[in-house]
Amino acid sequence: MIVEIKSFLSPSPMRDFEIALCQLRLIVVDMEREEIIQWID
Repeated sequence: MIVEIKSFLSPSPMRDFEIALCQLRLIVVDMEREEIIQWID
């Protein structure tokens, strides 16, 4: 989904940086969610 949004926006280093931060944030959230699920199990 983020890649689709990126294709619509005009290319700019700052925009790429913001998108990269969003992707990292999503990855961290997924990791935390998995850890919580494992902890509950």
